Amino acid sequence: MRKLFFLVVLLVSSVFVAKADGPWFTGQNLVYELVSAVTDKDGNALKTVDGYDITPLYKTGVDEEGNPYEPGSRINDSQTDADDNPDDGFGAAFWDYTGVVWVRDISVPWENGNEGKFWGLKSIDWTDFGYIQKADHPIIWQQYDVYDPVIIETGNDKYKNIVQDNDLEFLESLNFSGNKFIHFELDGALFCPVTTINFSNNPTLETLVILNCSELKEVNITNNGFTLAKIYEISQTVETSLLKYAPQGTIAYSFPTDAVDLSADATLDKTATTIVWTGAQPVFEENGVFKFAASDKGKTITAELSNGVVGSESITYTITLTQALNGINTPAAEQKVWTAGKQLFVTSNTAETMHIYTMDGRLVKQQNVGAGTSSVALDNSLYLVRFDNGAVRKVLIK
Repeated sequence: MRKLFFLVVLLVSSVFVAKADGPWFTGQNLVYELVSAVTDKDGNALKTVDGYDITPLYKTGVDEEGNPYEPGSRINDSQTDADDNPDDGFGAAFWDYTGVVWVRDISVPWENGNEGKFWGLKSIDWTDFGYIQKADHPIIWQQYDVYDPVIIETGNDKYKNIVQDNDLEFLESLNFSGNKFIHFELDGALFCPVTTINFSNNPTLETLVILNCSELKEVNITNNGFTLAKIYEISQTVETSLLKYAPQGTIAYSFPTDAVDLSADATLDKTATTIVWTGAQPVFEENGVFKFAASDKGKTITAELSNGVVGSESITYTITLTQALNGINTPAAEQKVWTAGKQLFVTSNTAETMHIYTMDGRLVKQQNVGAGTSSVALDNSLYLVRFDNGAVRKVLIK
């Protein structure tokens, strides 16, 4: 069982010392950072459920000598002062915040025989709150390193400095599905016990970085409209076996028939992406840019993409084909068919599938033919040859 470490120290001249009263919060600074970085769905600053403003836990402005406070200077002793007086911005105001769950009344013995009481951040569930992250407020959470126990003497008391800033000691889950986050980073320093992180249904999400969370079981980024390349980018910090990414919802493009550009997705980490087309087939491809026949203009087709470096699932793009660039259309698919001896020859300007039937409707052969000339041997008979573009030819082998 994981040994619990707790912050029981006060910052005084860069030395942490335990305070004589309590209880304390671990994770209060992170909650403040979070609620300060988002608004409600109407753009208003967030309140607690009791209507109290969230008071900053960090000092702003200048000190009594007129010098600016160092970044991160705390109003008091960080996670401490978690009393039930909401007027000071601590305690009940954070305790009652909607969707935030705390582990309560954790007893911690101190060196002098007394005990301290802690409330630890356990989970946050903001499912479908519709909160909007401010563009200039990236959220970056970091679980700082665990320190070796050090005995600190202050007056007649001795206290054990067990850990510095263990804000994420109790965090088990984050559910931000159904909001509009933009930038979120979490570094658990192999110490945070979080198991599930849900950022599904966040269509504005641009950056998600999850590092050093050793107990993580799932990161959900479904239904965000991510391209395969974007999913691969996120997978660089999350093991693909833990990443739930399909489906992605509607990913819609409009491309000219002669410039369907999927080059960003075509190769990931030197591994080619498999693309399965439905509705029309490309007549040419080079470096992830596809060309379709002019006759396909106006069609809405789909491309199903998968690549093993991301995971085993696939995602689908919906693509509407428009007029070719500069009004130059790709030639329509054309085939020329003739016979010589017992060979059927086909010259085509596109790759096609050829179906050969007897006159009574029995399929004799199905063969893929590339652009250029192909041939197939047949017995003496009269045949119907049909191509994917709908063209039908009657041929006689004798």
